[in-house]
Amino acid sequence: MPQRESDAGALTKYFGKVAGNDEFKIRGIEARQRSTPPFIKAVQRDCLDQLDSTRSPDAVFECLQEAISRLHAGAVPVADLVERNRVSKPLEGYTQNTQNVAALKRARDHNLAVNPGQDIEYVVVDDEKHSRERVALAHEEIASYDASYYKT
Repeated sequence: MPQRESDAGALTKYFGKVAGNDEFKIRGIEARQRSTPPFIKAVQRDCLDQLDSTRSPDAVFECLQEAISRLHAGAVPVADLVERNRVSKPLEGYTQNTQNVAALKRARDHNLAVNPGQDIEYVVVDDEKHSRERVALAHEEIASYDASYYKT
């Protein structure tokens, strides 16, 4: 897999199949990461399956375009977009206003204690915002999500 900031290959991010084995071996990509929402994992695996069965970049692109269309149409269930991240320090220990920080602030507003080592679950609803309004906690009633964020 190429690195995000250059065309060079990333040695710790790859996918492949062992001859005679039906299962992909994947490392480092989103489909393997525990924080990745189920929808994103499913799309990556569907794209890998398309590549495996057709050996056609066009088929992979069509698979991806269909998923993006579903996202923008609002047809993806919110539960499939929940991100789960492990908290590494107390809220006061963070200096950047990340999505995790926004989620921790929302949790504090709801009187929910989330301690280091625990997970926080949220959906990105407007990543353009830099406040706690950029996310909604997974247990909240969520009317919409930021399709552009999930597309990226």
